[in-house]
Parts: sequence; C-alpha cells; structure tokens
Amino acid sequence: MTTRRYQSGEVDYDGHISKRGDNHLRGLLYEAATVLLTRTGVIRGFAIEFGIVAAKGMCRIEPLLERIAADQSLPELARELFAIHGEEYRELLGEIKIIDEKLMALHRADECSKRLAAIPGVGPIGASLLMMKTPDPAMFKSGRDFAAWIGLTPKDHSTGGKVRLGIITRAGDEMLRSVLVVGATALLQQIRIGRPHRSPDRRQR
Repeated sequence: MTTRRYQSGEVDYDGHISKRGDNHLRGLLYEAATVLLTRTGVIRGFAIEFGIVAAKGMCRIEPLLERIAADQSLPELARELFAIHGEEYRELLGEIKIIDEKLMALHRADECSKRLAAIPGVGPIGASLLMMKTPDPAMFKSGRDFAAWIGLTPKDHSTGGKVRLGIITRAGDEMLRSVLVVGATALLQQIRIGRPHRSPDRRQR
C-alpha cells in the first residue's frame, strides 16, 4: 500500500487519515496541492527539454503524458521516467480528491465556515484557510487591523513630515494572503466585465 507523508500528517492509498481534526485535513489538502503543482511543473519542464511543449493548466498534463507515451522517437528510458512521474501525478490527484471530499463535508457542517464562504471572493477554500489560520477575531478592532495582520498594508517610509508608502509588508500567513488576494482579484475581474456574482460555494447546495 502506497503512503505519502506530508508535514501535517499522512494519507494512505485507501484514504485513511492518520491525524484527526479539520485543521489537519486542511493542512493536508494544501500541502498535497503544493506537491501536485510542483509535480506538474517537473513534467512540463522535462517535456520541454525533449522539444515537447504543452499549454499551462492541470487539464493539459494527462494529454501531455499520453503524447509522450506514444512518441516512439523519445528514448525508452525517458518514456519510462515520464510514466513514473505520471503515476505519481495520478496518485496525488486521487489523494487530493479524498481529502477535498472530507474537507467539504466539514465545511458544510460548520456554520461559521459557510458564512465566510458566502463572502464574495472568499469561497470554501478561503473560508477553510480563515478557519485554520486566523486567531480570535476579537483581536481585530477593524478590517484595517486584520489587513495589517495579514500583511496587506503598505510599509511606511515617512520622514520629515513627508508621507512615503512602500510595498505591502507581506506579514502574516503567505498562503492565506495569496488565496484571499486571488479571490478578490477574480471577483473584481468578473465585476469589470459585467458578469453577475454567483455563490462561491455551489457544491454545498
């Protein structure tokens, strides 16, 4: 039985999770997703070395692997190595699906998580990260305080009465900040092109 270990725990091929608790599930999901993205980058990078270019996107990996497996002009060893990478890629997809299903079940059962997911641009992924990584909300007097905690406020380089603001501080949790920024950016893009806002968590209906 294949077992893949992550920093937060481990998931075996049958989907048994060694540590309990929704925070561990969330940690496993994001770590597995990070490993998966790394694996797709490796596959695409190796393919480029052999003159095979594929468009970006997870949906392009499987067709790329099929092209490589059918390309008899490639050395046999290279095709075998690509096959190994492909098998690991498929195992990761299966593991992520198992964890994601358990995480969504926890999300649907948690009223606070569902309320957070209803915020435009947050969705179930952002809600899960907020539940896992954010301290007691009572610590923050306002949204500005939360923005400062997460690292979205600019650095202050003011001197001699002259206000000079730099780039954002990038304090706090990088993953949480990235997910919220990506969600907000996607929402703004939809608004700019005039598309109506839809529920970010259609799966929970």
